[in-house]
Amino acid sequence: MNNVRIQGFKCFDDYTFEVQDITILAGSNGTGKSSFVQALLLIRSAIEKNVNLKSDLGYLLRNYEYENLVPLNQNYEMSLGTFMNIFNSTKGDGKVEIQINDNIFYTELPNENENISPFAIKVLCNIGKENDDIISICKKEFYYLNAERLGPRHILPTHYSLFPNCGNKGEFTAQVLNDVPFPKIDKLLRFNNTLGETLDRQTKEWLNFVCPGAEYIIESLGVLNHSIKLRNQNVSDFFPAPNVGFGISYSLPIIVTGLIAVPGSLMIVENPEAHLHPKGQSNIGYFLGKVANTGVKVIIETHSEHVVNGVRKALLLNENTTTDKLNIYFFEGMEEGGTQPTISKIELDKLGNMNKFPRDFFDQVQQDMAEIFNINKNIYG
Repeated sequence: MNNVRIQGFKCFDDYTFEVQDITILAGSNGTGKSSFVQALLLIRSAIEKNVNLKSDLGYLLRNYEYENLVPLNQNYEMSLGTFMNIFNSTKGDGKVEIQINDNIFYTELPNENENISPFAIKVLCNIGKENDDIISICKKEFYYLNAERLGPRHILPTHYSLFPNCGNKGEFTAQVLNDVPFPKIDKLLRFNNTLGETLDRQTKEWLNFVCPGAEYIIESLGVLNHSIKLRNQNVSDFFPAPNVGFGISYSLPIIVTGLIAVPGSLMIVENPEAHLHPKGQSNIGYFLGKVANTGVKVIIETHSEHVVNGVRKALLLNENTTTDKLNIYFFEGMEEGGTQPTISKIELDKLGNMNKFPRDFFDQVQQDMAEIFNINKNIYG
């Protein structure tokens, strides 16, 4: 999946994104970052609803009309409302078109005679080139972690899935760590080249890197439930997760997902910085940069400059990738008379330096310090 063109969906009139090994979405609240992610989740939902799996590889697209309606408020924590809410009002043609590489997915406003629920849509598909390639959004393994992940809980459920995953909110993380056998973790992703190759060992190494001193144990509560107990650097005993705090519970699913993600798959993470200290935010960004080095496509929605800088460090230090494998899109509000948000593509040179630095792109510290200086100057001369 190299290019995503979105036309007529929510705030987008017509914009094409280049999806690199790692793609970062940054910018103000309510400017379209989540809408980009929702466009991908809607297409993934349509694929799962209408296309048969091709052996163990994934979903093979074919040129035909999809018959099954796709819910707007169910899969992947989407809450898109009714079909009237997904169409760009300024474009005004009642059509949504999302193109991934040369594959075009589209839907139109139903006519008055169609008896269709307002909470679902029919997604049609035109395939640019029919072949046996499985693009990342069609691969069986697909990983999405919602911004509102599950906080600390006493009991976590188990479930059946076509492939091991932590769930959209991290709710199945304990099950993955406790029950699912995994091959050795890719050496490119092992923490500081540690000898421990198991998922448990590498999860503990990376968790300690993001949340210093943090440790976990998994307890099985019968067949249907598990419990995660945690401790930090200040205590010797393990306690139920709600007694320790949110940061560890929010970051643990990201670490586990990154470690188990299959090369060629797509991993989408919203707000990986949530509940983390700035150093932890930088370190989780570094980890996600390492994940991208293993062949996993990573898309990050973030409000943290520390996450961005952590990713930059990872790409500079990785031998098998370069900073041109990172794209950063900065979203700003819609200009007066505009039809979509202002979106700037920020690329890095080989030294990791940004080629442009628009105002409000992680420069709040400088703005605040300048304002404090002026306030002091006006008060004290």
